[in-house]
Amino acid sequence: MLAAGEATVVRPTGVGRHLCWAFTDRAGFLDRARAFLAEGRAAGEQRRLVGADLTGLDRFPALPVFDPAAAMAAALAAGFTGLRVVVDATPLVRSPSSRADFAAYEHLVDRSAADHPFSAVVVDGAALEFIDHRSLLRLADHARGRGATAVLRTALPAAARLADLRRVPGVRVEAR
Repeated sequence: MLAAGEATVVRPTGVGRHLCWAFTDRAGFLDRARAFLAEGRAAGEQRRLVGADLTGLDRFPALPVFDPAAAMAAALAAGFTGLRVVVDATPLVRSPSSRADFAAYEHLVDRSAADHPFSAVVVDGAALEFIDHRSLLRLADHARGRGATAVLRTALPAAARLADLRRVPGVRVEAR
């Protein structure tokens, strides 16, 4: 039994993580969801909300449902480092007739995370004084070999311009 507002968190490690929270207090859930979304924003991840009464939680509307694989593909194509989703499944868990739907949905999310794992490689380029396209291509090769996207954080304006002009796959440059 959980005390009011106390959360049980299951936090797998590695790529394709799927977190599960259990709350007895809605305010506690919303506070944790805000922190979770803020972590995603800081990591450059696209954020999505799924479920009722979540609109405005992170300044974008909640979706009634979503396809995890398609959402991840769209997030990556849009240049995000990944996807972070908050789902309020309370109505599915509370209704005995909906529990099978909840189990099917959880299985879909787990399967999607296993089939489409993703992680980002973050490189701190704060001390960079020079970069050329060969360096960006080597970074892309390094990330590709690990099944990841490289995120280069640098104040060097040439890095983003080179990555864009050369259309370097698997590298995203963030201005510091």
